[in-house]
Order: sequence, then structure tokens, then C-alpha cells
Amino acid sequence: VLNQCFWVVLDEADKMIDYNFEDSIKIILSAIPSDLEKSEEETIALTQEKEMVDGLKMYKTFQMFSATMQPYVEKIAREYLRFPAYIHIGSSVNKEQL
Repeated sequence: VLNQCFWVVLDEADKMIDYNFEDSIKIILSAIPSDLEKSEEETIALTQEKEMVDGLKMYKTFQMFSATMQPYVEKIAREYLRFPAYIHIGSSVNKEQL
């Protein structure tokens, strides 16, 4: 019953796509009603976050975890996540530094 689904967590998103689950992921995520989505406008999304914290209304929340951010994982993240946070552990290597 996806019209009651508010939390979606994809762990090892890169592996799920490597194993050809991308179409299945998209079918499931797009089956969740769009009226549960947070706004793409940051000020409205912050108000909606407060509504969630206060228990006034629920919005769908997607979380993706992946050790690597391959281009196809970033594409899905851009499509389904609102204001994503990227956490990088370790040092970044700039191609110009090599």
C-alpha cells in the first residue's frame, strides 16, 4: 500500500542498480503519490519539515546510502531527493592534482 508510504531507504543503491533493479526502483518510487512530496522550493520545504516534526503532516522522505556515487546513482538522487546532503569521508582527489 504505497499511498501510505512515507519513508523509503535505499541502502547500497549502487549495487541495486548494478543488479538491474533500477527499473523496479523507479516503479516503486513513482507509485508513491506525488501529493506526499516536499516542495522543490527551499523555504516551502523547510516549512513542510517543521510540519513533519510537529506531527501535523507527513511527507515522503527518501534516503539513499551508497559507498560510491556513480553517475547513474547521482541521476536517481537528483530525480527523487529534495535538497540532498552528500557526505564525503576522506580526502578528495582533484584530477588537476594528479
